[in-house]
Amino acid sequence: MPKSLGWPFERLRTIREEPKFEEQCQALAIIHKRLDEVLSGLYFSLARHPETFPAIPGTSLSIAKTAVYPDAPAVRVFFTFSDTEVHLLTIEFTEDLPTE
Repeated sequence: MPKSLGWPFERLRTIREEPKFEEQCQALAIIHKRLDEVLSGLYFSLARHPETFPAIPGTSLSIAKTAVYPDAPAVRVFFTFSDTEVHLLTIEFTEDLPTE
């Protein structure tokens, strides 16, 4: 089995935003200006290792949640993935409270 060369040589999956996800993102961005910052870190993680996020039993869906930070929203993203792509299906703010 070939050995992984690691970052920056590992292959990244393509992130695809489905229409519903795009629509929800636009609505959430109006409410919170730092949404792009929150999503950029999540996209990087999903492109590298989407299998590390929990799967929803009985479905082909997985869920990713971001941490709560001051002045940044926590979000929950539902997605599917293959060896080459990650499909972002829906996004919503979570009700989690910041940890201090």
